[in-house]
Amino acid sequence: MNIRPFDPPSPTDCPPLPPELKRTAAIRPHAAWYTVPAALWCLGLLSAALGVTYGLLLDVGNYLVCDITPDCAATPHEPEYREPAWPRTPFILAGTLLALALAAFGPLLIARRRIRRRRPTPAQALATARPDTLSALKAVMPGVEVNEAGDSDINCGGPDFIDSKDASKIRSRVHYEVVGDTSDHRSPGELVDQAVGHLKSKGWKVERKTCAADDMSTTLSKTGVAGIASIAAKRFTLRSGKDVPILNILVMTDCLPNPDWKR
Repeated sequence: MNIRPFDPPSPTDCPPLPPELKRTAAIRPHAAWYTVPAALWCLGLLSAALGVTYGLLLDVGNYLVCDITPDCAATPHEPEYREPAWPRTPFILAGTLLALALAAFGPLLIARRRIRRRRPTPAQALATARPDTLSALKAVMPGVEVNEAGDSDINCGGPDFIDSKDASKIRSRVHYEVVGDTSDHRSPGELVDQAVGHLKSKGWKVERKTCAADDMSTTLSKTGVAGIASIAAKRFTLRSGKDVPILNILVMTDCLPNPDWKR
């Protein structure tokens, strides 16, 4: 098929999203859960280090003063010499902070493990999104056969600081597509809006919207679905010179544990 250029959509075809829908990618909660205990732990170690440093300075300073000047009751070389007492406050504060860090770390670790056990597999996540996405395509183009095609998984496992990811966690993808008739003159924006409206009635929420000259797309998410659905539409020119609308939905899961992963 040959793509024929179309006029860019007008502002009414792709209005700006309301402020509450202008959402950007955020740090996932589980990645920041350990920030608080880590901060408490670091503050505790810092307080202890300051206490040790201050105590050593007191020892050295007092030693030098008593050894050089006659201001002390005894010099460091005499049995009556007593070293100055170290401050207790930094060590009490350090112990309190470290205890709070340990108290926060335990429940967070248990909570994370429970959430991991409850997370669906990629196949389960795709199956959860399937009924809504298929019904959206059939509602926009009733009677048209839905073509379904899987796509290669995206590896996302391994430490965050390593660029090369392994397959211990994956993002699975599947494409759903319907091709309309030449008598269907709806624009890509109209097709996407109708599909979005259907998904919104099922509880989906708009995350991102993109407008281009011949490509309209919207990304949605839904509570309880571990993934996103990206709706896009185009018009293609057939050899006969007539146009047909094409509407497709890409469903991609979150980064989920791979049940087939073997070390």
